[in-house]
Amino acid sequence: MNLTDHRITRQLKAVMVGLGLAASLLSPIASAQPALLVDTGAGSSAGLPLFGTGSTTCSPQPACALSFQYLAGQFTLPNGATLDSVQGWMSVGGPMSMVVRIYTDNSGVPGTSIFSKTYGLSASFRAWQVFSSFNPVLAPGTYWLAFEPANGSSFQAGMPGGAPNPLPNYAFDNDGNNRYVNFSLFGQHPGLGMRVSGSTSTSPTFPSGTFTRVTQFVTCCFNVIVENVDAIKGGIGGSETVAFGGSEFGIQFAEGFYTSIVLNGNTVATNGPTAGAFSYSDFGVGSGRGVSFGSFNNNLTVPQTFRVNAVLEGAFLNDTCGILSCLPNGILRAGAAIHVFDTDKFNAAFNAGATGPSGGGQFLMGGYPASTAIDPGAVFQNVAAILGSAQIDPGRIVILGNTCFPECPIPVFDQFFTTPMSTGFFTVGAGKSFTVMFDVVASGVSETRGDTIGTGKVDFVDTLKPAANIFTDVNGNPITGISAVGPQPVIPPPATNLALAPATGADPVGSTHTVTATATDASAAPVSNTIVKFDILSGPNAGMVGGGIADVNGHATFSYTGKGGLGTDSIQARIGTLLSNIVQETWQPAKCPQGQGFWKNHSNAWPVSSLILGSQTYSQAELLQILGAPGQGDASQSLAVQLIAAKLNIANGSDPTPVRATIITADVLLSGFSGKLPYSVSPSSATGQSMTQGGAVLDQYNSGQLTPSCIP
Repeated sequence: MNLTDHRITRQLKAVMVGLGLAASLLSPIASAQPALLVDTGAGSSAGLPLFGTGSTTCSPQPACALSFQYLAGQFTLPNGATLDSVQGWMSVGGPMSMVVRIYTDNSGVPGTSIFSKTYGLSASFRAWQVFSSFNPVLAPGTYWLAFEPANGSSFQAGMPGGAPNPLPNYAFDNDGNNRYVNFSLFGQHPGLGMRVSGSTSTSPTFPSGTFTRVTQFVTCCFNVIVENVDAIKGGIGGSETVAFGGSEFGIQFAEGFYTSIVLNGNTVATNGPTAGAFSYSDFGVGSGRGVSFGSFNNNLTVPQTFRVNAVLEGAFLNDTCGILSCLPNGILRAGAAIHVFDTDKFNAAFNAGATGPSGGGQFLMGGYPASTAIDPGAVFQNVAAILGSAQIDPGRIVILGNTCFPECPIPVFDQFFTTPMSTGFFTVGAGKSFTVMFDVVASGVSETRGDTIGTGKVDFVDTLKPAANIFTDVNGNPITGISAVGPQPVIPPPATNLALAPATGADPVGSTHTVTATATDASAAPVSNTIVKFDILSGPNAGMVGGGIADVNGHATFSYTGKGGLGTDSIQARIGTLLSNIVQETWQPAKCPQGQGFWKNHSNAWPVSSLILGSQTYSQAELLQILGAPGQGDASQSLAVQLIAAKLNIANGSDPTPVRATIITADVLLSGFSGKLPYSVSPSSATGQSMTQGGAVLDQYNSGQLTPSCIP
């Protein structure tokens, strides 16, 4: 097809015949004079027709639909802008209805419609048709302006070509295509006359964004700080931000992303904010926080009063239970908030606060210490502190937990539940924009009870989502006249398949096993940047969880130590409600430990050439020297001899489970001294007694008394 395609030419002739009225009888629509952001100038040559005498949705197809053609032009805004009006240089054959749309750009053709308005036109001949009170709010970016005669319009129009400053790209959609096609496929662009008017801002605008923060500070096992995590991620305009932090001492997830939402009762947009978080602190303290926000505009000429609706989904899960007892639950909390801001004031606050190398993430998520991150209420108070002047509604906050009954009780354990959330009613002025932020916090603090440590899990990672109708009036009806501001975030295809491998494995107790999950979409393409959680469903290590973020190949791995004894674990991965196949890992007897005398006399059998004792690193020669002088009335020397043997046994494949805590304690005791051994500690002193007790336990381990099922 080319620009002289017989069907277009025939229709163009029909339009020109239909417009064969005396020019003196036609008068163009009066034009206002706002600031012009885009101006091609008027067309001068024969042009292309616009018509819509049929319907794209009528029946039977295709016969009833052979009667429409739409035209569009591409333009770019270097700065954010509120459009006052748009114009098209055209001739109109008589009264008709015209739908004017703004589309996002989709690789050189119109993509998603983000704003539309219908106008009534009168007859005119080669004049600027002004579509006033247009009012979309757009972020910097590339868009398409489209003129689409309403289905069933009985008159036709045409757009002359040859504008002196044509747009970089033009596209058409007609009954032969049923989609927009770039004119460059058929030759030179027609140069249709178009104008865009409005007011701009040179300050950066933030129509949408996703951010996360995960924290974990672990103080376990006699106040040893074994791990610290505090990471902020995110940015403006991205479709998803996911974060993971932790290890076997605990894992934390957070996610901010977008989903499709219903606007105006039936229009689907893709910038519905969604947020979630997950916490399993296990041996310490941790939290996850996910934030997502999107901006919207009231396109009507009158104020509107409405509220924001969402659904909170999640679960509190008890810690692992054995045959006789369960591990204790620690302090478990979850919080969700819907914040509503005046977009202009939100942008101003963001511009003022998002400075320096950390930018917006630090401003929005970093204004409080990690110790505060475990308290959702305090986190949300920080939002009010930095953005309170921009709030147009107090929003809605829900806080749940097991430490503040009855104000914020956990509805039920070990079962996912749903809680509707809605803000109060607020009013948005005509042509004004507002920003909606979804905010979720999950946290856990481990609890020690006797010689056991537990936490429980706070699973709200697939959680605060828009309700079926995100904006409703006082009667519960979806409101109209709302559009999304700025380019729509591109939502990647979701994972539809999750495969876990290897199917089976066998390793000695106390060693490490790794499984890999592969996420793919419906076309079998890898799905990256998505949270994958792993659960050990049954077996000696039942209840252990892990997680990761899928890489560019769709892979996420989970490694864990078999410290639960002999038996077979069943492991499964999941992304939200998508479950993988179940794989199995069999834990076999580990090697029997050897006494300190064996390691002193068989240095060629050592699996390592150095060890860390306390805070000092010792070479094999130094370690052999310690083994050659056991005890001698020095508690530190006696402990070190057994600690060396225990660490060599573990490195050689013995099960570390019976003495894991004892080894940590021994290292803590030795770390209390400067320099290297010996430390000349009296066995009768308090520290000496602790060293002697620890050495006795390690001696039992090294002699095989604590590993009865081991193999030589």
